[in-house]
Amino acid sequence: RVAQAVLNILQACFVATIQLCLRFPARVEGAMVSVGCPACRVRGSFALARCRNFSNSRPSLLWSPGELASEEQVDRLAGKIGVLCRDGEGLCIIGARGEVPTARAMRALARASELGKSPIEFKARWQEDEGGQRSIRFYAEMPYSWTEFKRRWSTLRKQLKTDLPMLSVTPHTGVHKLATALASQQRQKGAAVIRLNYNNNTVMSIAAKALATLPHLAQSEHLGASLVCVIRWDVLASDAKFAYAHIFANPEDNMDETLVKEEDLSNFDAWAVDVIR
Repeated sequence: RVAQAVLNILQACFVATIQLCLRFPARVEGAMVSVGCPACRVRGSFALARCRNFSNSRPSLLWSPGELASEEQVDRLAGKIGVLCRDGEGLCIIGARGEVPTARAMRALARASELGKSPIEFKARWQEDEGGQRSIRFYAEMPYSWTEFKRRWSTLRKQLKTDLPMLSVTPHTGVHKLATALASQQRQKGAAVIRLNYNNNTVMSIAAKALATLPHLAQSEHLGASLVCVIRWDVLASDAKFAYAHIFANPEDNMDETLVKEEDLSNFDAWAVDVIR
């Protein structure tokens, strides 16, 4: 109880600080840059009180911090995600290019759900950038509470009359094979769950790439467009080392489509385990 109370206090302070510095998202890809308004060259959330270029415009894209940025920047990104997902002005979009930024974007989404006390639901998509480079965009929102999420997930498990097999990801897991395994399980069961080593950049990046690839492997374009993910990471749990990504069709879409085309996946469990070792 004491730990939970402390977490609640830290959460409130964290969100208040992020609300102050939200308007100046730092784009950090390959190197550390100043946090706050570049023209004023000041750092920290309190700099806004002295900033000449303060703007009320909503950032259209948040870039995930790069390799040379400190892990504290992930906390800041998580706070921004939480604020933008609550402002009622549309999706929060996060961009990431490279293994470390992509992994940090995934961690920020997990932390935003934990700090915000409501699940962040998101889609991952590949993005073709200038110069032939590719990056990932995460489209996030906060459409319901954890209570509603748990109710929906419990309903799904009751319909299956069994627990969903949990897939684990290692640094040696192939992106396309993981995405294929997730697509197969989603078609068979209606949802999929993967266990991720929260602090392993390679594992988190592989999972993100698989999520971005997943829509292309769905049985229909409509289903692929409706697939979403919620990452659960309980910082106070005994297994806080792991985060759990839940993949399912958005309940606002026709979830019955996931079972339209039956497929022989009787040996799926053994195959999936072999794929992700």
